[in-house]
Amino acid sequence: MSKIVRFCSSQRVAMKDEKVAQAQMETLLLGAGFDIKREHRLSAQDIPDFLISESGFSIVLEMKTRCQRIKILRQLERYSKHQSVDAIILLSATAIAIPPLISDTPAIFASMGRGWLR
Repeated sequence: MSKIVRFCSSQRVAMKDEKVAQAQMETLLLGAGFDIKREHRLSAQDIPDFLISESGFSIVLEMKTRCQRIKILRQLERYSKHQSVDAIILLSATAIAIPPLISDTPAIFASMGRGWLR
C-alpha cells in the first residue's frame, strides 16, 4: 500500500476538478504499470474511484478534491465493509485525519497537493 501512496502523492493532478483529477490519475497509474479498475462496483451504492490490485490485495483508492469530512468517512466506512476490500487510500486535496483502521480495514491518507511541492 505504501508504494501506491508514495506514487499517488508525488503526482501533479488537477486539484480543482475531481473528475479531471481522476482521469489524470488513471492515466498515470496505468502508465506506471499498476493493475487498476476504474469505478469498480462493490455494490449498487458503493463505487470507489479505483480498485488497485497489488501483491494479492485489493486496495480502494478514493480521490476527493472537496467534500465534508463526515461524508468522506461514511463513504470509506461503507467501502471497508466489503470483504473484497483489503485496504483504503484516501487521496485528497484537503488534509483530513482518518483513523488507521476503518471497520478493521487499514486506511491511510495521501496528499494530492504534495506532488506540486517538488
